[in-house]
Amino acid sequence: MLYSKKKKEMNIVEFSSNEDLRESILTALTKVMGASKESEDEIKIIYNQEDFFEADIVILGLNASQEEDHRLIKEAKLYMPSAKILVVSSGGQSKELIHLFQLGVNGYIYQEDLHVHLFKAIMSIAKYDYFLSSKDHHTFVKEILRLKEELSATSEFTLNKYVASKYLSNRECEVFELILQGKTSVEISKKLFISLSTVADHTNSIFKTFEANNKIQAIVEAIKAGVVSNIR
Repeated sequence: MLYSKKKKEMNIVEFSSNEDLRESILTALTKVMGASKESEDEIKIIYNQEDFFEADIVILGLNASQEEDHRLIKEAKLYMPSAKILVVSSGGQSKELIHLFQLGVNGYIYQEDLHVHLFKAIMSIAKYDYFLSSKDHHTFVKEILRLKEELSATSEFTLNKYVASKYLSNRECEVFELILQGKTSVEISKKLFISLSTVADHTNSIFKTFEANNKIQAIVEAIKAGVVSNIR
């Protein structure tokens, strides 16, 4: 007799400060629930507040004031500490995007991309604790490059060396600090008097430590881990 593998339920809580955004999210979630029937995890929406503690992922629709958005994120972390947070926004600045990840957000998508990215975002966050669309990766990169001179001059975006030492070797810390300043591999090689292949080895080790596939993911995970200091 053949036995079908029992699917794991993935509990979703949706909360939005705006009714139009909430409707968009719930409509997209309805389609996602259909798609999940073909995957290993079946998505279930939790409506009863008494069951919110069972949430695996919280989808927060944010388009209120920055202060209100940050309050909602902190409340979600307080009342559902084990849940991962996916933010859906009608827009935002790249610098604010960085701060959202500092607050503990695991993923970010725009309202206009809900129907395209929601299922992928939920599955990515469930498996890897992380999701950013390619568009947001590009925004993140541009912000880091834009801040390159400012960061090196004001030290607003630096490595927390005490925390970093728990994750990285001394040399990896040096390499990562230069990555945060927007330095290229060639510049890092010249600055630290090491070969390009050694730079690559240290960079790949940093990626492995933060379970990242690229510099942006590594930076995001470092922010979440407290390895990178706040931007003010």
